[in-house]
Amino acid sequence: MNPTWIKPVLRLGALLLTAAAWHAPAAAQSQITYLTALAGKVTNESQTTSYLLIEGFNNSGTQVATYKCITPNACNPRFGDDVVAATTTLQGFNGSREEIVGETCQGVVSTVPIGRCAGALKLTLRLRSGTLKTPLSTTDPLGKPFLNYTSGLNGTARIRFEFLEDATKHWDFAFPGNVVTGERFIQNMPAGSYRVHADPLSGNCKPVQHNAGVVIDVPEGGTVSVPIVYRGTFCTIAVQSQTDVPANVATITSEPAGLACDARAAASTCRLEVPFRSALRLNGNAIGGWTTYFPFVNNNCNESNRDNPVLCDVDVSSDSTIKVSFGLAAAPPPPAPVALAAAPGPAAAASASAAKGALNVPMLQLRLTPANGNASLTSLTVAARGDGRDDLDLTGVRLFVDANGNGIVDAGETALASGQMTADDGTLKLTLATPLTIAGPVDLLVAADVGSTIHVAAASLGGVVLALFGCVVALPAARSRRRPGRGAFVAGTIVLLALVACGGGGAVEEVPDPEGAVPPIAAPVVASYQLIATGVEATTTGASPTAIAVDALPVAGVVVWVTE
Repeated sequence: MNPTWIKPVLRLGALLLTAAAWHAPAAAQSQITYLTALAGKVTNESQTTSYLLIEGFNNSGTQVATYKCITPNACNPRFGDDVVAATTTLQGFNGSREEIVGETCQGVVSTVPIGRCAGALKLTLRLRSGTLKTPLSTTDPLGKPFLNYTSGLNGTARIRFEFLEDATKHWDFAFPGNVVTGERFIQNMPAGSYRVHADPLSGNCKPVQHNAGVVIDVPEGGTVSVPIVYRGTFCTIAVQSQTDVPANVATITSEPAGLACDARAAASTCRLEVPFRSALRLNGNAIGGWTTYFPFVNNNCNESNRDNPVLCDVDVSSDSTIKVSFGLAAAPPPPAPVALAAAPGPAAAASASAAKGALNVPMLQLRLTPANGNASLTSLTVAARGDGRDDLDLTGVRLFVDANGNGIVDAGETALASGQMTADDGTLKLTLATPLTIAGPVDLLVAADVGSTIHVAAASLGGVVLALFGCVVALPAARSRRRPGRGAFVAGTIVLLALVACGGGGAVEEVPDPEGAVPPIAAPVVASYQLIATGVEATTTGASPTAIAVDALPVAGVVVWVTE
């Protein structure tokens, strides 16, 4: 013998000895068969809970092996040589669904079937059955009768009847190729309780079962009807172009947003998947002089908006085809420019008084109203007027949004901009750190802090107050009395100024004051202040802002009087 053959021959011998150690006992002939070959015939283990259990015993009567015989297959167990006997038992049997109509044990017919045999057991079972009707219906009109759903009812769509007591067991029945009456009769449906699940259909609006999981009970010998109720999920809206147009012209969008398609080539079609029973508005566009029209409509497009032909309202209750065309349209007029109008605010006053040292004194309430779009405010320029020294006395000027329009600075309101006059009767530009977007009428408030000391312009005091006082009061007063001490200097000054102002000269007669006379009280100094809006800078909003014209300027603020 060739030495190279020794190992293969030994290995083959070992395999043969191992195989000889296994044998199939008499129980290997056990099997379950079913009496009927109708609709209720069991063809695989998922359709029944029944099976055969074969137990192997050794010489001592001890169980040393088991084998499960799957229905409806014939048993073919292989046990080791320690198994000398086998017992076959029917397991999982449900008497409400099936009955034993025949039994042989070791080839002997059993007069009283018990489903157990010390050897080969052959059983004949019959499914208890009834008649099942499955009418088909929908929760909403899907636009087509069920006889048109052949694409979804060609044997690929099914109804599953799931055992109520064991979800792993079920009966499946396919729809016929064409549903004519909307109702399917299944003869000899196995009796029992089921949960019913139907596959989605692939026809119009892709219906799915609305009553999925409905529980039914099929009685033996009786009839039960279980409706399969469908509802649509998503419908297909096909948009067909009737005109060949340039690129990026025939884009169709939708409301609500999220759907879009491009149908710019002649006879091309784009498809939208739209939720069933929804409202959809298709929007065409007008780019490059082209306008979208929906002149030819199949199914559910509402053409009532003839004055605005680029809109098409679709009631999504069925698959629809929307045919569109595109035509050259007259160039639309340019949009009106964004503008701002200025006016006094609702709480603007003509005059007011304030004390020295007062803070945030309202000086100007200004209402800005946009037109043709939003505006972005960047600055406000005010001019000062009045006989007070606004550069010295108005120690701080601030700009606020007067949210409630009451004309005063409320707690919590933050200044948009601030500054101080640098010259008497000068101007101040209040520039916002962050531009203010104005989408509707907005009230602005300019407020100022008043210093602890006020100053009256020199020209105003010398040219008006002292001249008038000198002519009318100073000269008679100087002639009427004489007062030594502190009054002498004042009286002398008044007389001198009066003479200069009135053009007079000569000697002044000194008249002695009556004993104990009280000097007159000096009139208080009163200063006025006013701020006037003379300039507003604003732009349009967006990527390329442009300047906005502001109408009705200037707008005068309140005249504020402060007493020294």
